[in-house]
Amino acid sequence: MNTKLLSAAAIDVGYGNLKVMAAQLGGDVDTADSLLLPIGAAPIEQAPRLANGAPQLHGGEEVLLPDGRRWVGGIDPTFLSGFARQTHDDYPSTDEYLALYLAGLAKLEALGHRTIDVLVTGVPCSQFVGPRRQELKDTISRRFRGVHQLGGNRTVEVRNAFVVAQPMGCYTGFLREHPIQLKPGERDTRTVLVIDPGFYSVDWVLMQSGAMREGSAGSSHMATSTILEAAAQAISSAHGGVPLSVAKLDGSFRNGDEILRLGALTVQFRGFIEAAAAEKARVAMSKIASAMRLSEDVVDYVLLCGGAALLFQSAAKKAFPASEVLISPNPVMANVRGYLGMALRYPQVQRKAG
Repeated sequence: MNTKLLSAAAIDVGYGNLKVMAAQLGGDVDTADSLLLPIGAAPIEQAPRLANGAPQLHGGEEVLLPDGRRWVGGIDPTFLSGFARQTHDDYPSTDEYLALYLAGLAKLEALGHRTIDVLVTGVPCSQFVGPRRQELKDTISRRFRGVHQLGGNRTVEVRNAFVVAQPMGCYTGFLREHPIQLKPGERDTRTVLVIDPGFYSVDWVLMQSGAMREGSAGSSHMATSTILEAAAQAISSAHGGVPLSVAKLDGSFRNGDEILRLGALTVQFRGFIEAAAAEKARVAMSKIASAMRLSEDVVDYVLLCGGAALLFQSAAKKAFPASEVLISPNPVMANVRGYLGMALRYPQVQRKAG
């Protein structure tokens, strides 16, 4: 196979951010192109306008859906009129999801990744192991494969697309960052409970020897969205009922701000988020710990990734006092880095199988 102009890619169309990575085949995750984009996606008519009437994209990408409709993806949601964040299990079937995927491809095309040999993405554990799992995987793979017309003369071809459980990306990073020496015929028997607190769900999966433990994956909706909702209500109540949307609070949280401006008020908001997270994380960890009680042995490692990893660290240590609790380096990008590692190895696996 001529790999000179072929790329491997990973796209994580999350509920809170769009994560994109790519490298030429034979390349490395550490030197790959990497992008973190906002989750805003909508018909182009909902984007703000410049004085000349042209859409102002604020770093997003204008893309064409297969039926020819013009959308914008990867834009901060606060710039879009009438934006409604998708927080439901059918998200992968929506136009918003597809527009964000195409926006990710458009960013990669601009970086020179125009022919992608293999692309890996992920879905929450509840969907990956749920009753509609095969239908969902087939739908996403079908939507992601093929030659995508991005508008103008831009196209990207995706030859192969695979769907994995989201936390498996984080686990791949763990194996890479914590290698052990094995004798011929030995297996890595370490048990790693991967917990991924995302915007829509907290996903978990127990991994050992490169595979998911049967019946050990699940999801909870005590995730970042519920933390932000509780914090927004608490901030509003503490400041005379001043209106505060979850979208505005989420934007300040994601940007790393310390101060939130509400009209004439300035609020140090992070304490409210931490207080809300303490309760939501405790409930989520109780559910996970109950699921893990079915295992006969103590879990060796508890590995946290995702945008709210730090908010869940204390609750994880209390729920699993006998385990070593770790946070992935760059937890927001941990899953997509793992996906890219899988994509880069795919040609080697293919050759061995052949």
